[in-house]
Amino acid sequence: MNSDALKTEFLALATPEQVVAFAEKNGCIATVEEIKTFLE
Repeated sequence: MNSDALKTEFLALATPEQVVAFAEKNGCIATVEEIKTFLE
């Protein structure tokens, strides 16, 4: 995350589902369960 815009967008996400959508939009694939584990 070298981009300040991406950091700002990421920090505004409120749910694991939003994180999954953000990741997919930026070329990464992750499941909701993977995101939940990452955020814990």
